[in-house]
This record gives sequence, structure tokens and C-alpha cells, in this order.
Amino acid sequence: MNRNLLALPALAWLCTASLSCAPAGPESAAATGDETADSAVVAWIADAPVTQAELDEWIRDELFEREVISKSDAEQYELRSSALEELVTRRAAEAEAARLGISREDLLQQKVDAFDPVTDEDIGAFFERHRARFRPGDALEQRGPQIRSYLESERAAEALVALRDSASVRIVLEPPRTEVAATGPSRGPQGAPVTIIEFSDYQCPYCSRAEPTVQEVLERYPDRVRLVFRHLPLDSIHPQARGAAEAAACAEQQGRFWDFHEQLFANQRALGADALRGYAEGLGLDLAAYDECVADPEVKARVQTDVDEANALGIRSTPAFFVNGIRLSGAKPIGDFVRVIERELAGGMSLAPEG
Repeated sequence: MNRNLLALPALAWLCTASLSCAPAGPESAAATGDETADSAVVAWIADAPVTQAELDEWIRDELFEREVISKSDAEQYELRSSALEELVTRRAAEAEAARLGISREDLLQQKVDAFDPVTDEDIGAFFERHRARFRPGDALEQRGPQIRSYLESERAAEALVALRDSASVRIVLEPPRTEVAATGPSRGPQGAPVTIIEFSDYQCPYCSRAEPTVQEVLERYPDRVRLVFRHLPLDSIHPQARGAAEAAACAEQQGRFWDFHEQLFANQRALGADALRGYAEGLGLDLAAYDECVADPEVKARVQTDVDEANALGIRSTPAFFVNGIRLSGAKPIGDFVRVIERELAGGMSLAPEG
């Protein structure tokens, strides 16, 4: 097991938004990498020095203002919730390691080693289950090392969750909830206690990356989670995404949305009109009805309705999820979904059992 998988970067929560597609904003200045001592003078105001420590403190305040305080309530909760999870997990690990008289790294390694190792059969099963997510022509031998690394990282994440749960952690930070219409193609039972609404873009690589996680969520909670898919093509950076969304809406009219959906994510580099029609033909759709549908203004309006609601909700990147109204942005790991879902299933009182 690679010990890097066990790292708990203190500011990882600040980087979670990078696992999403978003239109480009102003470029930020590059870091200098200067390691000057904190006491070094970086400027003078008349005879009064300004030290690097003072500058860094000002940067921290400015960064917090820009990256947290200026965000919406839902975005602030995401950032704080993610940071809180890291904080309590780190403290739980440190306390248990101190009790056992070993390092935190050795403790986490022990937890990982308690799981069954990733086998070739596990890798093969994952490849078959998610074959549609790989590029045409990809072979198991080619993708095997990547899959092994992913599955090992999942075990590391599970080890951290088990360690935190053993400390009887209770999270009482209350999430804001956003009302989002659950309109669109869905999977899972209509009356499920947890509804996940996803806004996604067929050209977004992070949306594709999120697909196996979403599938795993549905497999873990077949009777308790319902997924509703909504369209958010980011036209400024993904010019073929809107056409793909409209084509998917037409496949939905013929009862083949999810099959078409998988084709689109499996072929993100080929989403032109001819390619889309080819996928429809390959799935056995009525091509005359498909052609009429993609030219129908009502279908275009259907996709635009999703875009308008996403804009009204302040969604600026994809994928974006709302779990019973609680927002999760970007291609989150399975653990992030599980924590929110378990909290909802427990009545919103705790993320881990007590006692």
C-alpha cells in the first residue's frame, strides 16, 4: 500500500472545487516558492518594516474572505464540512495512535492492512462493471494498474472512515438545504428517502469521472436512494455538450436515456451531430423520430429549463449534486456521498454511530 494514499492534507478542502468543469475566470498569480524566514523584511513604510509573517497573515485573512466568506451559504457549508471531516479524522487518528504508542502513519497502515488485498478478480470485475466508462479499445491489461490504484485508495478511505467511526464522532454542523425540482430521467425508487439531483455536462471530464461513484452509490443503496439527472452544458468551454444533452433528451423520449447517457460519457471526444445519430442508430432508436426530436424547439427548451434553474441556483461548474437539498460540488469520492446519505438516513443527527 502506498503511504501517500493515507495522507491528510490540511487544506485539501480548499482544492475540492478543482475536480469540476467551470468556465475560465481571471488567471491567478503564480506562487513564487520563496522560503524566506518569517522574520524577513519584505517592505518598509517610512522606517517601519513589514515582515513576511505579517504579509502571510494578511494573505490568510484575504484568502479566507475570498474563498469562504464571499461564498453562498451552500458553498460555505461544503468547504467547512469537508475541512471538519479532515480535522476530526486527523484528531481521532492522532488520539488512537498516541494510545497505542505508534505513529499515525503506522496506525493507518494497520487499518488498511486489515482489509482484504485488491485481487486480480477485483480489478477484472471493476473493469467489466464500468466498461462503458473506458475508451473503445482499452484493455484490462492496459487499465489494470490504474484500477488497482483506485481500489487501493478506496480501501484507504474506508480505513479512515472506520477509524473515525470508532471514535464515535458526531457532526452537528447543520447543512443549508436548497429546493431543487426533481424533474428529469431518474434511477431508483420514486419514494426513496434520499434523492440526489445531479447537474452534469457530457463534455466535462470530471462529470465522466463522477459516473462510477454515482453508480456505486446506487448499488450501495438500491432501495433508499433515487438519482435524478439534469442537464447543464457549459457552452463557453464545451461547445458540443448542449447538442449531446438534447440528443439524450430525445433518447429519453424513446425510453433509452440511460443507455444513450452511457454512450455519451464513453465517447466524450466524439459528440458531433453525426456521432450522436450513430449512437442512436446503434441503440436501435427510431431514427426518423430521433431526427424530428432533435429539431424540435420544445426539446431545446427542455434542456434550457435545466440550465436556467442551475443558473438561478448559482451553479457555476459541473458536476453539481444536491443530496436531499445538500450541495456537493465536483467529482467527490464515494465517502463524501456516504457520509451525507447516512446522515440523512439517520434523521440528520449524526454521521457516525455513537457508543
